[in-house]
Amino acid sequence: MGAREMLISCLCGHRTAVVAITVASAILVLAIGALLWPDMFWDGFIYRYFWGPIVSDREGSTVDVAEGYNVVNTLVYALVLGLGLVIMSRIMEIAGIEIDWKFIAASLPLFILGGVARALEDAALFGGDLVYWFISPLIYVTIIFVFLAAIMLGLLARRDARISLLALPVIAIVVVMVQGLAGDDLAYRLPWWAIVVCAIPAVFMTFKEKDGVRSSLLITGGYLATLSIAFTTAFVFDAAWRERYAEISGSAPDPHYWELVIIPVLAMVVTVMVYAVGRWRPWTQWTLPANIAMFAGHLLDGTATYRGIEIYGYREKHVLPSWLIEITGTAAIMIPMKLLLVAGIVYLLDVFEETDLELRAGLMNPIKFAIVFLGLAPGVRDLVRISLGV
Repeated sequence: MGAREMLISCLCGHRTAVVAITVASAILVLAIGALLWPDMFWDGFIYRYFWGPIVSDREGSTVDVAEGYNVVNTLVYALVLGLGLVIMSRIMEIAGIEIDWKFIAASLPLFILGGVARALEDAALFGGDLVYWFISPLIYVTIIFVFLAAIMLGLLARRDARISLLALPVIAIVVVMVQGLAGDDLAYRLPWWAIVVCAIPAVFMTFKEKDGVRSSLLITGGYLATLSIAFTTAFVFDAAWRERYAEISGSAPDPHYWELVIIPVLAMVVTVMVYAVGRWRPWTQWTLPANIAMFAGHLLDGTATYRGIEIYGYREKHVLPSWLIEITGTAAIMIPMKLLLVAGIVYLLDVFEETDLELRAGLMNPIKFAIVFLGLAPGVRDLVRISLGV
């Protein structure tokens, strides 16, 4: 190992330790403060900016604090995301896992799972305390837990990718147990044959995959995403579930199934235009698979947001998009905003990397991984939600 590589390794190790200590210290201070001075720490800060919006989201209306995002929790979540990427890159480096385009592609089913599961919460599938794990931002914790479990299984499957198939019976058993224990907290339960059939696509996804980690991600994400889509399909045909939704929300679902075609097609057209520009101009970085995935995911999110707000009366909950929509008077601003956002990220990561970002080269693909997730998952959620009319 050369001097430069040793320096980068030492800085990465030092940085990770600093991150861990900083996060642990912040959590400890908040926990002690909430116990000793609840009015200041819990009521005035944690509940007001973090837990209160989640409670309001769960109830579907304002409970003390408005639902959605505010400036404080947006900044904190962004900081947590950044720190998480540093830790993730270090852990993956130690485990010898390369976060390249193939790794990101193998993770796409998990991203889709996050979006569909969030839409199922909108459709009132979950009730009781179970619902909290499918509300933003806690749903990100749920997906991260599944992701880490898949990575651990993948490490065991490195010598033989077929070991990752063990995820199938484990997930099936967990789904059966959750359905049995949830009681009235679930509006619908998949029949046993559907739980078995949903495993078939995941097996085909990994038919030729030789890498144990990627195989585990495909098996786990593919199976869970297929199960979530099966629940979504059940909502369309199960009258009792739709009646429960109408009772909880106060209005019957108003489906727009054609949006399952319109929104992805519009997003894909713009993505193809981006690719064509990248091929025509000397901006070949735009055409890299991971970068195209970033464009596609965020354009799906922007297009779904535009149609949801302008045509169907939905509203934006994030701080910056809400401000942009307010000052421009149209949700169409989301599409050029997403284009500029991803183009700027591509420039910073792939064009500007030879300067000071070179020292943090190990963070570039984890950042792309996160950017794809932050675009695709909300985009899928909005797409499914609009289509189901919930």
